[in-house]
Amino acid sequence: MTEDTVHKQTNKHIRGSGLLLSGRFLSIALNLLTQVLIVRYLSKADYGMWAYALALVSTATTLGCFGMERTVGRFIPIYEEEGKRAAVAGTLVLAFATIAALGFATVALVIGFRSLLTDTVIENPAVVSILVVLIALAPVNAFSDLLEGVFSAFGEPKIIFLRKHVIGPSLKLAAIILTIATSSNLHTLAIATVFAGVLGILLYGVLLPKVLREHNLTQYFRPGMFSIEYRRLFRFCMPVFAADMAIALRVVLVIFALEHFHNLTNVAEYRAVMPIARLNNVVLVNFSLLFLPLASKLFAQKNTALLGEIQSHVTLWVTVLSYPVFAACISLSEPLTVLLLGERYASAAPILAILAVGYFFQAALGLNRQSLRALGKVRVLLYIEIVATIIAVITALMLVPKFGAIGAAIATTATVILYSIMNTIAWWRFTGDNPLPWLYARVYLLAAACALGLWLVKPLTGIDSILLSFLLVGITSLIVILSCWKLLRFSEIFPEAIRLFKSMKR
Repeated sequence: MTEDTVHKQTNKHIRGSGLLLSGRFLSIALNLLTQVLIVRYLSKADYGMWAYALALVSTATTLGCFGMERTVGRFIPIYEEEGKRAAVAGTLVLAFATIAALGFATVALVIGFRSLLTDTVIENPAVVSILVVLIALAPVNAFSDLLEGVFSAFGEPKIIFLRKHVIGPSLKLAAIILTIATSSNLHTLAIATVFAGVLGILLYGVLLPKVLREHNLTQYFRPGMFSIEYRRLFRFCMPVFAADMAIALRVVLVIFALEHFHNLTNVAEYRAVMPIARLNNVVLVNFSLLFLPLASKLFAQKNTALLGEIQSHVTLWVTVLSYPVFAACISLSEPLTVLLLGERYASAAPILAILAVGYFFQAALGLNRQSLRALGKVRVLLYIEIVATIIAVITALMLVPKFGAIGAAIATTATVILYSIMNTIAWWRFTGDNPLPWLYARVYLLAAACALGLWLVKPLTGIDSILLSFLLVGITSLIVILSCWKLLRFSEIFPEAIRLFKSMKR
């Protein structure tokens, strides 16, 4: 393994992820606009019901995926590396059949047992009526996640860019615009959202055959031509599924606690700022999408040393690109909340700041989890998820009854931080590689110091100026970027940008 090899592999990954990230900026704008319109159009109680139902749908989606979207993301690259085309086709057949069966069962159970849900699990019958409509999103989203995993495994970022970042968000925006234009209620919004999801998944369905033909796989989908390595696949996907369910349950348990100990208004405040706080994870999510197939190929080549070096460099990019969002959430939490969500949600500003700390911390250490999955350490990941879920339950029960949505935010952030630390320790334990080399660690320390300074400006100086906060966010972001400019190797990875800049100067 040479330094040139490391650079080439890293450059390829960052360039592909950069394409997805550029598209993500568009989807951020569209999704944020959709979120703002929904929050502003609905009353707090109605939005609380909407957020409650969507949290349950998210859990049902995880159940319907059964870990298959991550399974194809890992095994398709490995099978291609091993030359097993029949196994690639078999993996796809198993994944699609599993999600179809579980999706149908989930929808049927929710609709068939709606009265039982009202009597036992969900206290508010209005939430159940919305859930009965939105539950159709569970299989739709599961298929969407699966197809996203398939296209990422085949190295098709342009398709993901189009569906995930342009068409999908546009359809969701159209759903709320239609609802507002017709002065309709929550049920109409639910129906329009489901319809938008179905239309979005049709695009993936149209493009999939073309990709399969390009990879010479179509002939393997005939009876008797594909092969399914059940034991190998389920040995991976079962722990992955259990881990994903643990993550989903952590979200739902906080929602349950808020609704049980307080009311849907608290649910609304907590969930309304969540999409803004999760912007700290946007870069991580995009870079992770192509990182798992790359890491899986390196694992198949038994080249974990190269994987460790690439992971460290990519993590640096994730941290630096995520910092401006984190800085804004810390320094401008109240203006951002009021601007986007309205005065009704001004009290949710501290919740945004608290959640941002946890999600930025996760962004800075998040690729350790993807690397462990590529190495096949799914049981270890499952144990970490179980511990994190126990922590989430304990902290939620301690903090939510007394502090409401603020307590939920603290519990979530504490869980996310401890969860990220556990994944980092596990990576170091199994590979022996330093997950945070000093060359990069100093950048993280600088970012933390800058964020702390932003947070202390108002208490120490008494100055409450939005303009000053914006200025300080920009200055600290520039300091963080310049501190590691050479480490980022921007000119080497994106030579076109440098050439364009030089031509503009002429």
